[in-house]
Amino acid sequence: RRLLAEIHRVLRENALLSFYPTHLESYMKPQFEDIEREIREANFDLEIEYTNLTMIHDNNLEKGRIRNYRKIL
Repeated sequence: RRLLAEIHRVLRENALLSFYPTHLESYMKPQFEDIEREIREANFDLEIEYTNLTMIHDNNLEKGRIRNYRKIL
């Protein structure tokens, strides 16, 4: 939460925060929903989600999604 508060503080007005949820296995804590809630509580609104993207991650092609959040003033 402190990290998200600092990100919010230093981002310019109307800035985007991009989140690439990876390495979030079902047995891990925190879960995706927990991170999503914390991002919203840190005054960011989900603007768009790009799904079913093919990306390079750790030198591998992977399917994934990217979520962009807009900073709320």
